Amino acid sequence: MRDEGEELYLKLFIPIYRGPSHTYKVQRLTESTCYTFRIQAVNDAGEGPFSELCTFCTTKSIPPAIKAPRVTQLEGNACEITWEVVPPMKGDPISYVLQVLVGRESEYKQVYKGDETTFQISGLQVNTDYRFRVCVCRRCLDTSQELSGPFSPSVAFLLQRILAKRKINQCFDAPF
Repeated sequence: MRDEGEELYLKLFIPIYRGPSHTYKVQRLTESTCYTFRIQAVNDAGEGPFSELCTFCTTKSIPPAIKAPRVTQLEGNACEITWEVVPPMKGDPISYVLQVLVGRESEYKQVYKGDETTFQISGLQVNTDYRFRVCVCRRCLDTSQELSGPFSPSVAFLLQRILAKRKINQCFDAPF
C-alpha cells in the first residue's frame, strides 16, 4: 500500500515511453528548464522498482540556421546581400554576422555584424568569386552571453561588368 506522500509524488511523473528499447530520445524540451526522470523495467513477470531520480537541465537554445543569403549586383563594383529575419528568442535580441570568402582564400572574413538583414559591400573585383554566409547571434539579456547559431549555406557571387547597351547597325549587301 502506498502512503499519501508517495501517491502525490507519483502523480508528478508523466510516462513518456513504454517499449522494448533500452534508449529513448526525449524531444521538445523547454530551454533553461530542469527535468527529473526515472526508469522502470517491465516484463512478463511484472513491474520492477523505479530507478533513482535523475535530473537534467536544458541550456538556452542556440539560434537556428537560416537559408543562404541573396546577393544582388549594384552599380559600380558593389553588391547587396540580404537574408531572412529571425525574431527575438524568449525576449533576447538577435543580431547577424556576415562573412565573405574571396577568390581562392581559405578562410572567411567577417564584413558585418549588426541587427540589420541587409548589407552593401563595395570595392569588389570583376571576375572574382565571392562566397557569402550568415549566422544568427542571440544576446542573452540575463547572462550577457552571446550564443551563435550555425552558418547558413554559402551563396556564390561573381561580379559582372555592366556594359551600356549599344545599338549596332549592320548593313548587308543583298544580291538581287
